[in-house]
Amino acid sequence: MASAQWDEGDEAQKALRSIVSNPAYGAAALSSAPMMTNLLKDLLPDAPREVSILIAAAEAGVAGNLRDRVSQGMDVGTASAVVAGSFAASTPFRPEAGTASSDWCYW
Repeated sequence: MASAQWDEGDEAQKALRSIVSNPAYGAAALSSAPMMTNLLKDLLPDAPREVSILIAAAEAGVAGNLRDRVSQGMDVGTASAVVAGSFAASTPFRPEAGTASSDWCYW
């Protein structure tokens, strides 16, 4: 049985961009699991897989970890790989899911 593609229509990516670009929420929302839960359930009602991993990423501090590593001079690709590996090691999500979530964390 083939698995469904991750975020086939880029809806999760669009939702994250919408959240970050909204002055009422901004990039700080990416690190707030309660806020992400409320926003994503409204923005992505038909994407429970994507919602669950993005909430887990918020709980794990993925956006903040990426921001910290990049601010210390690490390039975005390396920072994404390191944070994705850490996320995958600390959650039940497969490594490719961690890569997807970290690539979506805009700051």
